[in-house]
Amino acid sequence: MLEVHPSSPQSVLRRASQLIVAFARGAGRTSCSDTMELRQQCDANTLRVLDALARARGMERPAYIEALLEEHAKRELHEASMFMRQLRGNPLLLEALGAPLETFGFIPESEGSAAE
Repeated sequence: MLEVHPSSPQSVLRRASQLIVAFARGAGRTSCSDTMELRQQCDANTLRVLDALARARGMERPAYIEALLEEHAKRELHEASMFMRQLRGNPLLLEALGAPLETFGFIPESEGSAAE
């Protein structure tokens, strides 16, 4: 459905936000405390397609779009967790995260040899 090519989280979010249409979450939920309203302009032709897809599945547009976004978010989080698991300890990942290596339990070599 919502195809996203591997890239930075910012560009993924930017592309995803371009596909979002106006709706308010919360209908049919048992607790409204976990919901927030989301609004976005959308191309009319894209919206017509989303409406048709929702109707084909017997859903209202807001429910369909919420399900679509939730599915996309879960896929992206799974991919991110795979990166983190597979690259744990990789200096390139640690550098990309922007935190000092000590934050992740790495001791610089100069300090490690001085302790011995």
